Amino acid sequence: MFDKLLKVLLIFLILLLIYTCTFGNPIFVIKMNWGIRLPNADKMIYHSRTEPGRDWTEYLVIRYNSNGKIKKLNNINWKTEKNVSLENEIFETLSILELDENYRLDFNNEYWYYQIEDHDDQLFLVYFPKTKILYVIEDFC
Repeated sequence: MFDKLLKVLLIFLILLLIYTCTFGNPIFVIKMNWGIRLPNADKMIYHSRTEPGRDWTEYLVIRYNSNGKIKKLNNINWKTEKNVSLENEIFETLSILELDENYRLDFNNEYWYYQIEDHDDQLFLVYFPKTKILYVIEDFC
């Protein structure tokens, strides 16, 4: 009896570990939600989100060691022109999060962006090649 209980507990712990390592990883979640496989982060700098529910927002700040990882993303056609409308939309989306000032986007530098809209849900990818930092904003309405 004790052996069976131990086996069940061990299986449960293994499944919990697998779940945490995949679904707890924001990069994996972006792949599941949007079909975009971001390169593994060289450093996850910041992560913030509202409580998941019907409406929620998630914000990631990721550092890469080279621009090559981002340039090679499949199916992403980066736009490089300044887009004030996009900047305002991102600031409005992020206004519900209490972000640390050090991790806010600074659109005064050159950036590349990519945006997906699916009904009322949106994904913004904003990459700053000079600093090699990718900002990911998911907004689900």
